[in-house]
Amino acid sequence: MKKILKFIVLPYLCFCYISCGLNKSIDNKVRIDFDQQITGKQNLKHEINEMKITSIEFYCLWWSEEQMKKYIKADDPPPKNTYTKFDIWQYGEVNYPNPEKIDVLVSLNNGTDVPQELIVEVEMSFKVESWEKVNKNAEQWEYFFDKVQWTEKTSLPRQDSFFLPKEKKQIVFKDFAFGPVIDKYSGENLAKDDDRWPYYMRAKVILKSKDGKKIDESEKIIQIVPAD
Repeated sequence: MKKILKFIVLPYLCFCYISCGLNKSIDNKVRIDFDQQITGKQNLKHEINEMKITSIEFYCLWWSEEQMKKYIKADDPPPKNTYTKFDIWQYGEVNYPNPEKIDVLVSLNNGTDVPQELIVEVEMSFKVESWEKVNKNAEQWEYFFDKVQWTEKTSLPRQDSFFLPKEKKQIVFKDFAFGPVIDKYSGENLAKDDDRWPYYMRAKVILKSKDGKKIDESEKIIQIVPAD
């Protein structure tokens, strides 16, 4: 009986062990292939011990909630003193910030055990398309988003920063002049046959070492809603 078990059970256990290892390697290959399709990289997630960008956010000075509960006179508005985060820019809406100046807040984490001297760069760009074309084909905007190229980038002044081991830090790129971008695509500044609008805004953040080697890259995209 022992001999029978030896010749039947042991080969079966070996087969299970090999199969598990094979399936695991296949699963890993599928995951890596999928990651490459989405990001062009094999590592979709950061390791804990890396130097990385953890978030990108847009802020501006806007009216407080208490101020917005009251009637705001267009010709005599109260001061905008509340530092406000926003994820959509909506033209002419009091309850949705539509500032002319924008701050880009970049959160960084030095997950390593060594100090780091870093360069942080931010590039701003837009997706611009015909207003009429988008309105007539609103259900196809996802198609337009893929087809329309980002405008030429506007680089904000770079910032150099020193990080202690395990240090987390927020770096603020202040006062990106967004007002002139809107002015360019509205009112009297447009030619008669020009009905374009910057429907999306992107802040692309690039993290580099002191010698210019790219360490990480991330982006934040928000929608810019025109007036009705």
